[in-house]
Amino acid sequence: MAGKDSIVSKFNIFLLIVISIIASHNAIAKRSSLVKQLKYSILAPGIKYEKILYGRNRNIVHILEVDLNNPKCKIAVLKAKGKNTELQKLHDIVREHDSLSANLTIGAINGSFWRKYSNFPIGPTIIDGEIVELNTHKGWSSIFFDAKGRPYIDNFKIEATVSYRDYAAFQIDAVNRRKDSAGFVLYNRFRGDTIPYISAGTIEKELEEAIIVNLKDATFKDSTEFDFDLEAKRQQLKNKNRIADMEYNLPKIALTYLGRPSLNKDIACIVTKISSGLIEVPAIGCVLSFGYGIPYDIIPAIGDTLIINYSTNVEKNVEFINGLSGTPRLVRNGKAKHEAYKEGSRGRRFIGRSLTRTAIGTDKSRQKLYLVAVEPSNRRRSTNGASLKQLAYIMKAIGCHDAMNLDGGGSTVMVIDGKNIMSPGAPERSRKISVAIAVSSKNTMKNTGVLKNIFK
Repeated sequence: MAGKDSIVSKFNIFLLIVISIIASHNAIAKRSSLVKQLKYSILAPGIKYEKILYGRNRNIVHILEVDLNNPKCKIAVLKAKGKNTELQKLHDIVREHDSLSANLTIGAINGSFWRKYSNFPIGPTIIDGEIVELNTHKGWSSIFFDAKGRPYIDNFKIEATVSYRDYAAFQIDAVNRRKDSAGFVLYNRFRGDTIPYISAGTIEKELEEAIIVNLKDATFKDSTEFDFDLEAKRQQLKNKNRIADMEYNLPKIALTYLGRPSLNKDIACIVTKISSGLIEVPAIGCVLSFGYGIPYDIIPAIGDTLIINYSTNVEKNVEFINGLSGTPRLVRNGKAKHEAYKEGSRGRRFIGRSLTRTAIGTDKSRQKLYLVAVEPSNRRRSTNGASLKQLAYIMKAIGCHDAMNLDGGGSTVMVIDGKNIMSPGAPERSRKISVAIAVSSKNTMKNTGVLKNIFK
């Protein structure tokens, strides 16, 4: 009797497996019926472009699929003008990056949300191991790339510390911006070449105002006045703004990296300069600022070695090199369901309206990366933008095991070979953005034939 029961049990297990396989095939067939391929091109080894019409909602979706196993493919996070306060068109961000890189950018999309007026990217932003922005916003998600370019999507938080001599580790409160006069703040090349740093835009605006005042004064023809010296006035304005900056009078030290910076690894640095005024940021290094109230006897001496450490709350054993933030998570472990409310978003329009969208995702093995842009609604073509719910389904359908939303709306842009494929009639048109994510290829010549095929 026991043997018979065993046979029945094995048969039932076999039957369940068969049913599961059939159900899986049916699901794939049903999903593929929602996708109509409009265009498909191989842009470079390991990089594909696809344009699809998805589902009953008729979403037009542009997809860059990157094979991360291909050694020629490289993912890069790019910052507008290389400064945390700057905005720039994606076309120009890509051009500047390519002028300094041995690789050719094949395609790119807009990345992080940014703060109005200050233009700081929102959420953790890492470029080549250096922090552009440290702090996580609300419960937002991020995508971090390890030393081999593998993507990880999670609710990352970063803790930053500095340690030296026999002192316990001190917490770094912020990177590249100071909220008040207390605490440790670290600055790097993404803030500027000096600390305090005053942007050229600020100086030029004040200079224009000074020129106007000078022209008005000139009508009085007062011979006792000196001639207006443009360069002298520009330098005067720089000095005035630096002195007014709360950072100017704080003690600061310049640090040179003794190895490549990254997350979840100690970064050894050597002190090269000390100042309580203006200080230059080393070409390969950073500046550590001590807030008011810090005892002067704990300030390191020139030649001292410090250890900076950026550690993540999850994936602590993975060394991360690049990363950017977004919201919300769209696909988690293969399940398509947006997490907007969990991450702190409540806006009905942002969540439920059919909008232009940008997203990023990866397959289960982290061997493929998907950069995705959804076109806005178009009555003439009877096509629509996507809600977050629809975007989650789109990302799942194209192969994402994990995915998150990036800045969308008017910021959405996908550039291939320097042209915005979202706007065939005006391929140079796009909004200024803060952060971009790009895929490049080594030793690749531009394939203009592919681009023409995309624009047909």
